[in-house]
Amino acid sequence: MYNIFSMFTNIYNIQKKLLFLSLTLLILSGCLKRPQPQAGDFSGKVVDAYTQEAVPGVTLDIGGQNTTTDLDGKFSIAVLPPGDYQLILAREWYNSRTFDVHHIGKQKSLEFPLIPLPLEGKILYSGNRTKNWEIYELDLSNNRSVTQRSNTTYAEINPIKIANNQIIFQSDRSGNGDLFLCDIDAINIIDKAIPCCSPVYKDEYPSVDQTGTKLVFKSGESDKNGKEEKVICLYNLQSKELVVIKDGAQNITGYNPAINQAGTKIALVSGNYEKLLLFDVNGMMVTKSKEFDFYASNKLKINNPCWCPTEDDIAFEAYQDSDGPRAIYRISIGSPTASSLKQVSFNQGSGSEQHKNPCWSKKGMIFFSLRSDIYGVKVIDGSVNNKPLIMVSPGSGDKEYISWSE
Repeated sequence: MYNIFSMFTNIYNIQKKLLFLSLTLLILSGCLKRPQPQAGDFSGKVVDAYTQEAVPGVTLDIGGQNTTTDLDGKFSIAVLPPGDYQLILAREWYNSRTFDVHHIGKQKSLEFPLIPLPLEGKILYSGNRTKNWEIYELDLSNNRSVTQRSNTTYAEINPIKIANNQIIFQSDRSGNGDLFLCDIDAINIIDKAIPCCSPVYKDEYPSVDQTGTKLVFKSGESDKNGKEEKVICLYNLQSKELVVIKDGAQNITGYNPAINQAGTKIALVSGNYEKLLLFDVNGMMVTKSKEFDFYASNKLKINNPCWCPTEDDIAFEAYQDSDGPRAIYRISIGSPTASSLKQVSFNQGSGSEQHKNPCWSKKGMIFFSLRSDIYGVKVIDGSVNNKPLIMVSPGSGDKEYISWSE
């Protein structure tokens, strides 16, 4: 009996001690500092609100820390304490934007859209979204492309718009390459071959003045020995008069001719893509005025010249190796010297980027193609802005042979 009483007494004493210990620990826990959430990385991605493509070069500010998005539009800020913040995003070509962020220390990567500043104008281009090159028109105000000509049989490239809402383009439907004209707003499109040179020769790289009267292009023509040579032709779309451009008695050979808006000057590439030739045009009379050898002065080859709206500058793509990187350059035609040659576009990623087919907008911006996209870059007050480009073309497929459409 005594043993049982003693056993219950011991159990009671143990319970009192445990209760006292529990109360003591509970009181002490209220006096100790509670552990705080751990600081963690804050990461995310910035995308274009229209195209949903990554936006590199965005500056970010959050909690007094700064960083910039990489080529994939991604960023990461290490050891950001949990809390409520304002994230400020800024980049050229886009509206600055502020986001309220609740950072919890460890979270999934977030996505932040930036809305581009309004752009105006339209661009014609050839795209291979389908199996052949077709003609599209890109509206810069909403970054939407509309198919202007869909042809699954023949490739159609080098579209240019003329004054009466028509386009001239190059097609291989004849098996050789000819120039055609069609109304881009017609319900029933009727193509008309332009009766320029003999149909047995390839006509390509058309360029038209602002009135849609003078057409310049490259064509094949046989010399007196029957050897085919590439010549540059000027054609009047109204009078049907054709002139082969000469320097004295010698036919001018070259590539990618471009006529200015006024129809008074022609620029073209000559030699082994090493020289820029300039010509004055008076009616249908063409006279050589200037020549500049870029390879001799800068070890550069050039292609696809185009005139700025004020007709003071010419832009073109330049490169050293045809398989290597290309960039867009511009030069003042008033003094086409090495010192007036300025680089306009710069690599945004891979060193092998090929920036091609530049065209000027009416407001002096330059757009160009880069594989599956079209980019824009600003030239302000005669100086080069080598900061970020803007991508303006959504969708798949390569996009080349661009021209201003307004």
